[in-house]
Amino acid sequence: MLLSNEMIDFLYRNKVIVTVSFDGAEKTTFEHIRRGANFERIYGNVKKLTEVYEGVSIDLSPGIYTSIQKDNSTQLKAIAQLAYSLGIRRMGYGLVTVPEKYAPVLNDSLRYEILQTSIFLDSHKMLNDLYPTRVGDYFWSGEEYVSMDKFILNKNYNAPMKSASIAYNGDVFLCCNVGKYVDNITNKGFLNVWQGKRYVELRCAVNSSRNMPERCKKCTWVNR
Repeated sequence: MLLSNEMIDFLYRNKVIVTVSFDGAEKTTFEHIRRGANFERIYGNVKKLTEVYEGVSIDLSPGIYTSIQKDNSTQLKAIAQLAYSLGIRRMGYGLVTVPEKYAPVLNDSLRYEILQTSIFLDSHKMLNDLYPTRVGDYFWSGEEYVSMDKFILNKNYNAPMKSASIAYNGDVFLCCNVGKYVDNITNKGFLNVWQGKRYVELRCAVNSSRNMPERCKKCTWVNR
């Protein structure tokens, strides 16, 4: 969606919380990842958003979300710095896991980049509203990533009980992270899909070691 001045004013008047996908600190990386996107246009839209929303509380302010992947894994702090310069006060980021060819290497360098980004956000009084709690075999303790050997991790997932993703063509996926495909609502309606047998079975499967969908096995939102 193109954020025209009219659209931004409409969103502000209706108290809509806006989060913009922002995956590169400079034009080349951004447009390589977001094929078809125009870096200058997104840059300008973010600046307009922060100007219009100036004065709202930080949790309601415009934010950005960065999908950490192979091509931008060394730019996370730089993205945060750029966002701050545009007036952004809220940022989230998460790991790309599929397709695997886009996934970042889960090593010490990545953990350090995330740590430095967290420090930057805190020092500039920005809200870090979403971040990966697990990177490889390390878990976020609140201040740094430490070995998972020191924790007992809860890996149960309840998102399919309360959320779903619906694609433009009516396809319904298991949760907010676009999990396993469930069904299509074109001819039957969402409620029928939501209460249907397949959805019930998949809700059980996401926490079953035997029946867990492949995508769910790598879900970073529940420390997998």
